[in-house]
Amino acid sequence: MWTKDGPVVDLNNPNPDLRNRRILGLVIMHGFRYAGDSEWKGGDLYDPKTGHTYKGKMSLVLRNTLELRGYVLIPLFGRTTSWTRFEPK
Repeated sequence: MWTKDGPVVDLNNPNPDLRNRRILGLVIMHGFRYAGDSEWKGGDLYDPKTGHTYKGKMSLVLRNTLELRGYVLIPLFGRTTSWTRFEPK
């Protein structure tokens, strides 16, 4: 991600030492373990827009569609987004 003024950095990170790192290439998902049946659990998700880290789970619902759910405490208190794999023409 870039702006006309240069690269976008992680300004909302709660750790002041990390606020100058670039968003481009930033690892935002880590620690997931395959739980079977096209599902991964036990990971953490970092949202650079807010600077918050959430628990997460994800599942492959179609060959090119990954559903990612970030939540607080239990999955009931969260939000799901769908990511679609880019396929060049």
